[in-house]
Amino acid sequence: MILIIITIIAMGFYMAYQTSSKITVQKFKLGLWLYQYSTVAKFISLVLIAVATVIGIYQLGFGVGIFYAGIVLMTVSSLVILLYPIYFPKN
Repeated sequence: MILIIITIIAMGFYMAYQTSSKITVQKFKLGLWLYQYSTVAKFISLVLIAVATVIGIYQLGFGVGIFYAGIVLMTVSSLVILLYPIYFPKN
């Protein structure tokens, strides 16, 4: 269940990161869709992160679930921001 929480938070943050105007738009279908429908993608990403937090609260308890979701979100966001330019350079 912990792996599911990490995966859902990673998907949610990646979707939110793709809607940013500061990154270059990728030429694969998901990247283009996320860029074109940024408001829908932002809403879906927030829902995914909220669902993962609720699952964490249900599995681990209120305080630990929120704390765990925050730690996972910080870790995943750091990894995505650090590794995204390596996989998808601007050129």
